Amino acid sequence: MKKILQTALIMGLMSSPSFSYKLVGLEGTGSRAYSLANNYVALSSDYSGVFWNPAALSFTPVREFSLSSDYLSVVTDWQFAGDSGTDELMRVRLNELGFLLSVPTSRGGLTFGIGYLSPWTFDDISVHSGTYSHDDTTFTRKSDYRTYGGLGMVAFSMGVQVARGLGVGVTVAPVIGRENTRNPLYVKKEFNGTTETFADEAEYQRQYLGYDIRGGILASLFGDQLRLGARLSLPRTVRFTEEELLYTYGGGSLLEKGTFEGKLISSFEGAVGAAFSLPFGTVAGEFRARAPYQIVFSDRDLPENGAGQSRVGAGIGFEAPLITAPVLLRAGVSWDQVDLHRFVQKYDNQQYQWGSGNLKPKEHQYLFTLGAGYVTQNVQLSGSWGYDFRTQNAFNPGVTLKETVSSQRASATFSIRY
Repeated sequence: MKKILQTALIMGLMSSPSFSYKLVGLEGTGSRAYSLANNYVALSSDYSGVFWNPAALSFTPVREFSLSSDYLSVVTDWQFAGDSGTDELMRVRLNELGFLLSVPTSRGGLTFGIGYLSPWTFDDISVHSGTYSHDDTTFTRKSDYRTYGGLGMVAFSMGVQVARGLGVGVTVAPVIGRENTRNPLYVKKEFNGTTETFADEAEYQRQYLGYDIRGGILASLFGDQLRLGARLSLPRTVRFTEEELLYTYGGGSLLEKGTFEGKLISSFEGAVGAAFSLPFGTVAGEFRARAPYQIVFSDRDLPENGAGQSRVGAGIGFEAPLITAPVLLRAGVSWDQVDLHRFVQKYDNQQYQWGSGNLKPKEHQYLFTLGAGYVTQNVQLSGSWGYDFRTQNAFNPGVTLKETVSSQRASATFSIRY
């Protein structure tokens, strides 16, 4: 990617948005959590608590096997130089596979968890084409940027009740992942009777290895009618090895090949929330934040926007039982400030990439979800569906790429308790 970016800058082109920062989406884990719009720090009561709040494991006095998968569709509606279009990226993946083991103690619950989670995604698409003029030069451009992949956790967790109605927990996890990006790019420059063409197809493949450490606390009050929870995630470091391949346009002959290494680093992240059990159902609310990177890099001057700012979000989820069947209906909504710096990226022997390049997203991102769960004493089957969207502009002299990026995600979780 380093070579690709250098070539694009020399040609004066609009680089792909992901070249100047690392876009990482947080999908989370578990269908019940997703059907509540991921407002789950105080309501966690299943294996996904390993991610949302490890302390909740101490209030899950069972042995549980959990399996979850999801489907994601990302759609980009774009406008560029008078042209417009719609393009889509789809994928199916394993979201979680894990096991909980509860051990009776004199003070209350002690539960261990082990398994795999896949909460972060790289899936993104940016496709556009058109012709525009700037400084007496006419540009014709075609780009088809697509990236697939994500980061997963091999989680080892423990939750324990340290007092009646009060639990604490911790999760320690190696982080692993893969990413594959392909970007066919064609640009023709016409100036003063001369024509210059730049056309190739870039592909890079990455493998990731790092760590994640998070802890939580959960209080159950008034006979579990009220729950108060909090989660704190420590900064992560995730190393990557990148293989870059450069082909002729259309995926023909290999022109160049290189291998690079680097790392992704995150800041502190956390959430606080409450869940209320009411006669007609349960309501859960949450506030979450990502700390500015100045806390992690106290000796550096960071930009006032982007990585130099905190990012916050909030949401609410609702769950109500059907009277005639062992079924729970769920819905949720979340609002978050768009975060282009969930991780910051650095190639070895280069500077950190703090900026967002030419990409200027709107401030807000919204998630709306629905779901249902079939619950018996030993079996739980949950399904969820969600829709989120954001708008963003990529500016370049003489032209602006306008995009509305929306995604639909469907998730299903099957668990057995015994």
